[in-house]
Amino acid sequence: MFPNNPEPHTNKRRNPLIIQAAAISSFVLSRNQYVNGYMAIHMGIWHIATGSHVDAVFMKLLPDKLLRPWLKHPLKIFELRLGNPEDEKRYQVLYRFVLDNIQEFLRVWEGGIGLENRMICACACTAIGLEDCTKDAFDFVDRFLRILKNEQAGLMVEKLYQSNNWTHICGVQSLHVLHALFSFVPSLEPMEKLVSDLFQTDFAIHCMREGHKTKVTPLGCNSEKEIETAGMLCAIHNFLSQAGVSPVQASHLISWFGGDGGSVLAMDTVKKYLATMYDPEDPESDYKNLYNILLTIACAGFKCLTNFKDCGNYYPLSQSMTTIWETQILDCWRLELGLDHDEKMNPYFDALAATSRLPTFEWFCEKGEQIVDHYLTPEAYEQALSKSFNDSAPDNLKFPVGEPYSSSTLSHSQPSATDDPTMENCNADVENVDAEEDEPAIQPKSAKEKKPTLHIEEKGFTGDPNSILFKMEYSWWIEAAYAIPDGDIGRVWEIMKVYTEYSLFFRTCILILSI
Repeated sequence: MFPNNPEPHTNKRRNPLIIQAAAISSFVLSRNQYVNGYMAIHMGIWHIATGSHVDAVFMKLLPDKLLRPWLKHPLKIFELRLGNPEDEKRYQVLYRFVLDNIQEFLRVWEGGIGLENRMICACACTAIGLEDCTKDAFDFVDRFLRILKNEQAGLMVEKLYQSNNWTHICGVQSLHVLHALFSFVPSLEPMEKLVSDLFQTDFAIHCMREGHKTKVTPLGCNSEKEIETAGMLCAIHNFLSQAGVSPVQASHLISWFGGDGGSVLAMDTVKKYLATMYDPEDPESDYKNLYNILLTIACAGFKCLTNFKDCGNYYPLSQSMTTIWETQILDCWRLELGLDHDEKMNPYFDALAATSRLPTFEWFCEKGEQIVDHYLTPEAYEQALSKSFNDSAPDNLKFPVGEPYSSSTLSHSQPSATDDPTMENCNADVENVDAEEDEPAIQPKSAKEKKPTLHIEEKGFTGDPNSILFKMEYSWWIEAAYAIPDGDIGRVWEIMKVYTEYSLFFRTCILILSI
């Protein structure tokens, strides 16, 4: 029996302000230190807030005949489809996709046979427009023809080295050296703005234009399991078909798809099956071991990381290595200023600021360039390994050579390292080994271990090649981490060229050693 006076039915409408607030919250969440930055989680929040995961359409005063053609190709509204047939023939792509899985818990309000609460999972995707791209930037046919011609055989390390703009790289390294000093010394903090201005003017390559707004379009979700290989392949084809690209054309596109977690692993698996030239024995991962440069983490009291591939360890690792890099750079500043202790750096600049005798910004820039030439270049690494290179270097770039290290617990009765034992003495020692094993070792009083005392630095400095490599390579990482938020893709590309050179260099070394 239905009630005699049922309550009138009212349509519930979403307030646009609520949707906008939900979107703003998702972008605020992207500043969280525990977010990996792939943007898929934030787009998932956007999908949940707008209800796009259920394909809900809220329009009025539009007939069904006019609405249905627009729903077939949602990208047409935002002009993200391929503009003309010529681009499709040339296999051009002008947008990228970010996908992730979404869930919705459906409750059953009326009992019945076979009705129960369910968790519905789906795969959602967002199309992001690519701008400032040349017409042949992602031409698959051109790339495939270059592979067939084996043109990569001429891409040697020397050509990559010559293509790098080392003047620009050394310039941005000097700016990061200045930033480390200005952020540490309170009296020099007003000069930080000058460093930021140089990043955006003199050292800018290809920045985002003023008033830039990225075109973002949510696509309709599907029920594919993107964690599985076959599910990821079907999901990609489905999203490409929504963008107006047929499966036949999709196989000839250099498509950009992104995600997080298991989605990225599934994409890598799909690429292994679909790649034209795939090398399963890629040696690139063999040298990506950071244990050799993380020896000072325990001394600094940071968290000791065990799994570098875990996204949760990214921020502790980045923070600890950045702190160690800045500490070493500050020690280089101490040596340049002629101070005998790092605690005297702040009082030194405070005294200059109190008497209005602080050096000019140009003086700091000159010193920063000198520190880069001395401690952050491949030439400095070679100089630290060779005494002849160090002797032939300019006076301002020489490493002062200190006394050789000798242990304080070394026995006075033990012969020194300069003694030249004869073969007769060596043979005599070998013959008496068995006799000495059964006899207890009797040490003189002078040979007893001394109590540990405070280490006093002697005059002189010996350049550490490993420290120079760390400061040089991690300065490139810091530059990439600064250039991406600044929106300068040109600066990022300069660093990526250096990383590509290192990758090819290591592959060449491995091939030479295997012959």
